[in-house]
Amino acid sequence: MIIVRMRRYFQAVLIVFFSLSIIGFIWITSGVLRFPYAVDYGEAPLVDQANRLLNHQAIYRADFSTPPYVIANYPPIYPLFVAGLSHLTRIPPLLSGRIISLTAALASAGILASLAESLVGRRWACLAAMGLFLGHPYVISWSVLARVDSLALFFCLAALLVLYHRWRSWAWLTLALGLLLAAIYTRQSYLLAGPVAAISWLWSRDRRRAGAFAILLFVLVTLSFLLINWQTQDGF
Repeated sequence: MIIVRMRRYFQAVLIVFFSLSIIGFIWITSGVLRFPYAVDYGEAPLVDQANRLLNHQAIYRADFSTPPYVIANYPPIYPLFVAGLSHLTRIPPLLSGRIISLTAALASAGILASLAESLVGRRWACLAAMGLFLGHPYVISWSVLARVDSLALFFCLAALLVLYHRWRSWAWLTLALGLLLAAIYTRQSYLLAGPVAAISWLWSRDRRRAGAFAILLFVLVTLSFLLINWQTQDGF
């Protein structure tokens, strides 16, 4: 009886802790969302790239003999999203970028909650996954910024969620390929993290599918790179 009471007390404490973690995330990020100026050095270059896209200007330059002497250090998906949202809603690119990042972070928390419940088989795992993710200092600090991190993570986690539930379907595997490709061309470091996680897990289920998945992903990444580099006259 005492053990049961202690377990319930411990669960209640964890629920309160994770709930406060989520509330703290919302409180802090909502304050940054309303701040009208850049709070991180990485926001300005991406906002500048979105502005260039809105003005039909190139963001990848092969010739630096004339100003402006700026480079784009990330693939194009995030600036395209920011420019698209800003164009549709007339919201300034800085705020558009922050809205995209915050939405992606919350969606990532939802995906982690879904995966946690599927893996553990307990409903409390949802709250634990969301609380641990949203309450992490690094997530709080960059999830609302106009930076590529949150959107790339969302694409990667969405691909893993599709693989976990629908790995037997080639149609769903195609969707997972597209999501991983989007993650890679949002932040290039996902060329390693996402594919290794996806292929390793798929290898444990079906080696033939894992091999085909890896080859197709390599081909798509390479072709996309060549296409963008050709379109930007080697600027990419």
